[in-house]
Amino acid sequence: MFLFYVKNVTRHVFKSNNRSCGIDLGVSRFVTINTGKIIQFPQQNKIAQLNNRIRRLQRKLSKKEFGSKNYNKIKKKIAQTYEKRHNILDYHFYKIAQRLTEKYQVICMETLNIKGMLKNSRLSKSIQEKSWHMFTKIIEQKAYEHGRKLIHINQWYPSSKTCNNCQYYNEDLTLNNRTWTCTQCGNKHDRDINAAKNIHHEGLKKIKQNHY
Repeated sequence: MFLFYVKNVTRHVFKSNNRSCGIDLGVSRFVTINTGKIIQFPQQNKIAQLNNRIRRLQRKLSKKEFGSKNYNKIKKKIAQTYEKRHNILDYHFYKIAQRLTEKYQVICMETLNIKGMLKNSRLSKSIQEKSWHMFTKIIEQKAYEHGRKLIHINQWYPSSKTCNNCQYYNEDLTLNNRTWTCTQCGNKHDRDINAAKNIHHEGLKKIKQNHY
C-alpha cells in the first residue's frame, strides 16, 4: 500500500459507496475506464503549442553563449512556459482526479514503469508530454484526501494482452493493434477498455487476498 503525505490538507472524506473502477493510461487516450468511458488529455491543443514553444526556445538557447544576457533571457522564457504548462495541467488533472475519487470508492491502476517506457524512442516524447507521473501523484493525493482506496497493479501484468473474458494471453498483440479478437472465446476487444477491465479485476482480486 502506498504512503502519501500531504502538507496542510484538511481531509474531506466522501461518503463511502460500493463502486470501483479500473483505469488505463495511454498516449492516444489519456484515461480509459473499464466502463468504456474515455477522458481525453486536457487542453491538448494549448499544451501542444506550449510544448512546441519550449522546443523552439531550447533550440535558440543552444545557440547562445552560456551565461550571456540573451542566454539568461531565453532561459527565463523557457521556465515561464514550463510553469504555464504545469499550471494548466495541474488544474485539469485535479478536476479529473476529483471526479474519479468522488464517484469511486476503489480505483485500480497500473504501476507505470515510466523510466523504462522512456527508453522507447518512438514513444518517449509522447509519454513525457502526457505527464503521467504528475497525474498519478494527484490521484494519490485525492484518494488520500477523500478516504478512497487506490490499488496499484504490478507493472508487469499484461493487461492489454490478456482477454478479460477467458484470460487467454495474446502474445502477438503489438502497440499498433487497437482492437483484437480472442481466438479462444471469440470476444472482440478494444485494447484500452480491455486493459482497464483487467486492471479492475486484478485490483479487486488484491483486495480479496487482503493485500490492502
